[in-house]
Order: sequence, then C-alpha cells, then structure tokens
Amino acid sequence: MQKEKIVEKNITWLINFIFQIFLFLPKNKKIWIFGAWEGEKYSDNSRYFYEYLFENNIDKKIKLIWITSNKKLISEVKNCYYSNSMKGIFYKLRAGVVFYTNGIYDLGKYDLSNGAYRVSLWHGMPLKKIYFSRNDFTQQEGFKEIMKKIKWKLYNPVKRDIKISTS
Repeated sequence: MQKEKIVEKNITWLINFIFQIFLFLPKNKKIWIFGAWEGEKYSDNSRYFYEYLFENNIDKKIKLIWITSNKKLISEVKNCYYSNSMKGIFYKLRAGVVFYTNGIYDLGKYDLSNGAYRVSLWHGMPLKKIYFSRNDFTQQEGFKEIMKKIKWKLYNPVKRDIKISTS
C-alpha cells in the first residue's frame, strides 16, 4: 500500500510538472478561486475570507469561485464547482488570483493555476514551523536530498506569492 501511494504521488507530481505549460495562458485578475483541505472541506481561513468578500459585495467587481473535490459541497456553497468539471477546470486555468488554506492541492489534485498570483491563508495561529514553510527549504546533502531539490525546483506545489497568518 505504501509503495502504491509513493507511485501515485510521483505520477501526480509529474502531471503537475507537465501542466506548468499553462503558465502561458492569459489570466483574468477579476477571477479569484478558493479552496481548502485538499478540496474536501468548506472551512478555515479560505472560507471566511470568501464569505467576507461576498458579504461586502466585492463579488460585483470580482468573480469569486469555490473549487472543491467534494461533490456534496457543490449544492451547499455559493459559486462552487467540482475541481474536475469543465467549469472547475476553466476557472482554475483562467483565475488571476488563487487562495488556499493548506496548499495548492486545496483546489484539486492537479494544479492548473500556474501563472496566477497565489495567496496562502494558512490555518495556524501563530504561523506554524512547517517543513515547507519556505520556498527554498534546505536539507542535509546526499543523493536523495539532491534529487528532491531538483524535483522541487522543477515543480514546487507549495510555491506561493504571499502567505498570511493570523498572528
């Protein structure tokens, strides 16, 4: 089971590496997408910021979209789309700004948001010491670690333009 999980993670990484080509698609700065907890939950800082924007009528100027991997949420959340649906894929490709709580996988398994401005809203207070809390993390040098660094330079799923924490 563990070996299958590692293979699946590497295949997902490879697909996301290939999807970096979408970096060159034009982005619409008036489309903002949100997600949380690998698309499974409607919660945390992403949810509250999303709701705040609706309550303060920013949705008149900006198209606010919630992306989920949980089909149950689609009928419960305003402007919510399944991550692998045609509309979900369209919004992930065109969004100019992306908000997430834990990581880019909050918008689904496949990262189609390359080229968008990425905002990490985190969920901890204070900002937790996390292994990947920086884009340029370091480890002890060894073949395996060097290969990890090369892999992360090619495609880094925790890359973000800004992170915000409530502390």
